[in-house]
Amino acid sequence: MNVVRALRAGSGVQGRDDRGSVAVESLGFFFVLTLVTFVCVQGVFLAQSVSTSQKLARDAARSFAVGAGTAAVEQQVRHDLPSWATLEQVRFPASADARVEVELRVPILLPGLTNQSFTVSRDAVMPRS
Repeated sequence: MNVVRALRAGSGVQGRDDRGSVAVESLGFFFVLTLVTFVCVQGVFLAQSVSTSQKLARDAARSFAVGAGTAAVEQQVRHDLPSWATLEQVRFPASADARVEVELRVPILLPGLTNQSFTVSRDAVMPRS
């Protein structure tokens, strides 16, 4: 006990009270951990949305290239759409080849929670047969 008092006296620390500091530090740690988790989940949703929109555009362009109509191709895209994804638009720009653009909304932290301004768009072009 005298050693502890001697160390405190020698270091200039005079009985500071550190109670509550663990609670404050834990709160900050959990905030940062939650924020990092949300960023990682959002990154996964973004990557999955890009991959899904590219696959849908490629499959739609293949169908469009072999002669399927725009309504049939759009219906195919809606049918192949995963349950968590929200389709914004399917476009058929004028082109000599079969070109299809698919635009999906990116989920924000939860599937089904989206925003119109946070979308990903991919296109695919296939030669007409």
